[in-house]
Amino acid sequence: MRSGFSGQDTAKPTEMITLLKMFGLLWIAPLVQCQTGSTLSSPSTVQLPPLANVSLSWVTDFCYKLSWTPPVENLPCEYEVAETNTHKVRLRDTLRYRYVAMEGGLLELNLSAHCGDRTSAPVSTNLTFPELVKDFKCALHSRTSLNCTWRPAQQVADVHLYYWTGDTFGSAASEPKENCATTFDLVECPVYQTDANGSRTGCVLHNDLPCETFGNSPTQPTQYGFSCRFVRFLFNNTVDGTLARNTFEKTPSEHMQPPAVNWTGEEDYEHNKLTIRWTPVDLPGAWDYILDYTKCGKRVNKIMSPASYHKVLLLDHCAFNITMKAKDREGHGESLPGPYRVYGKNTNPHTALILACTLIPGAVVVIVVMAFVCFRRHSESIFPQVPAPQDFLPDMLKNNNNKIHKAIYVPAPEEEPQNVRFDTKPESRSDMSS
Repeated sequence: MRSGFSGQDTAKPTEMITLLKMFGLLWIAPLVQCQTGSTLSSPSTVQLPPLANVSLSWVTDFCYKLSWTPPVENLPCEYEVAETNTHKVRLRDTLRYRYVAMEGGLLELNLSAHCGDRTSAPVSTNLTFPELVKDFKCALHSRTSLNCTWRPAQQVADVHLYYWTGDTFGSAASEPKENCATTFDLVECPVYQTDANGSRTGCVLHNDLPCETFGNSPTQPTQYGFSCRFVRFLFNNTVDGTLARNTFEKTPSEHMQPPAVNWTGEEDYEHNKLTIRWTPVDLPGAWDYILDYTKCGKRVNKIMSPASYHKVLLLDHCAFNITMKAKDREGHGESLPGPYRVYGKNTNPHTALILACTLIPGAVVVIVVMAFVCFRRHSESIFPQVPAPQDFLPDMLKNNNNKIHKAIYVPAPEEEPQNVRFDTKPESRSDMSS
């Protein structure tokens, strides 16, 4: 009886919807169907039970093992595994091995099953370690030098940093095929950097090995060191008597910070030019070289392409205050800022006019003054005095002979020379004795 009654109740809403469609009242039918949806549910919409016996453990420092029990026996299903809601993959097996870095001390996985049209509720599982470091980052300074820095996150003894490098042109080995059989030859940081308190805060790594081949194509001769690799890092220490691990993975070529650009400036005042030359950055990628200078109070940025090696600037009345840096076109980094250097001289563009307007009047004044002084000093020689002419006619008419004779120059009579005779005949000795 109960089953029959139940069947009649189930049939009534269906008959009602059919009648409404027959009379054209189609807009009422969805409302009736919505209200009776619980009784009309298909078995395919019923959710599966959550996955059971979920187990997560570390096999190695970078490889985990995940296993679970199928929700329904003998039913083909796909299983979706999501790592911290970022990386998702669908599998048919109930066992998974995977190489992964936690990017800290937490590994969290969400697992669900999809069997036909039915889906199970997600199950979350995680592995957690205390946080050992904060702000861990690495920057590639050159093809062979990688600088990593961090901040201690625990008030414990100094952490230890280990690393392993893999060739990005080869196999990344993210999905192991033989139960995490790949081994990592971890190497500890050779020299730690410390802060003022003596805590370890950094490490500089070196690698100058050539890159491996990718398929059948050999890599370029310039590919070596960290420029073609990814690096996995392991921090470990003891916290409250328990070993804690933090793991990270970095691709150095995505975070580059070369040193300041090595450049020089050559001044040529004869040709009124300044030539800037620089050394290219020893890192992969396409690098633009940005010339930043201030001239006459105006700041200018000029971008030179990677194919350039020099730039010529015009030297005129303003000095250049110049610096240069390199920047990757893909946005993977830029060089450290370099010091400013000064080239050229600051001069007034109207200096010649000012000098002319100042010196010419001054020279004229000096010449005038000197001419006046010379005239005063040598005026008698330049302009000698001429005796005034005598007016003799009035005196002659007045018979003023005295005045006339006094005025007329009469030369003195010359004395006639007297003849003096000298007797050159010597007197005889007898005459002299007498």
